[in-house]
Amino acid sequence: MQANRQTKNYVQLIWGIALLVAGIGVFFKTSQVLPMKQNPSQALCLYLLGVLLLGGGARKILRQFSNSSSTAAHTDPEAETDDADR
Repeated sequence: MQANRQTKNYVQLIWGIALLVAGIGVFFKTSQVLPMKQNPSQALCLYLLGVLLLGGGARKILRQFSNSSSTAAHTDPEAETDDADR
């Protein structure tokens, strides 16, 4: 069960990195292919897509790191004894 959870975490982390890279790619490609002067509404839509991809990827990555740190704190046996001693 633990190995299955770790596999899911790695998949989610890789998916978050892929979203982040795709968002960066959309920004660079949009600025090269479609200047704002030519068609501003299309460019704005593509930039919005890039922002959504960046935000989704960053959110997934941050969530993975916050879950792994909170899980490690709950499973640490020394952390439990420190709390009991106080």
